[in-house]
Parts: sequence; structure tokens; C-alpha cells
Amino acid sequence: SGMLKTTVGVHPTCCNEFVNHPEGASSLLSSLSKLIKENKSLVVALGEFGLDYARLEYCPADIQRTYFRLQFDLLNDHPD
Repeated sequence: SGMLKTTVGVHPTCCNEFVNHPEGASSLLSSLSKLIKENKSLVVALGEFGLDYARLEYCPADIQRTYFRLQFDLLNDHPD
């Protein structure tokens, strides 16, 4: 009670962050996974991630779909 809670994820319009990450997409996914694992009492949901086809000028649909799936898979890694 009284403690700030948070979500972890990359917004669909920012999924180019995976593609452009200096250490590669898998490194960014690993960082998200580690953040979740090390902060279980603070991370209450995986988000905001999804698909945003209304603003494809920020990130193409195929990249959004790829990293939606990979972020969704983080749920299986952290079922609690």
C-alpha cells in the first residue's frame, strides 16, 4: 500500500527500438525480462504493448507483429 506499481513493455509505435538497439533485439528483450524478474513486487503487468495500425508511420506492421509476439512470450517466462 502506498507503493508505486508499474508496467513493463515497449509501445507498438516504438518497436523500432528493438531493431535499432545497439546490442540487438534479443538484448532488449532480455533486459525487459530481467526488469520483470528483479521487480516482481512492483511490476503488475506487461504493457503497454500491442498493435497500433493507426500510426504505421512510426513503426511498420510487420515489426509491430514480430515484437508483439516476443513481448507476449515474456508472459510465459514470468507467469506470476
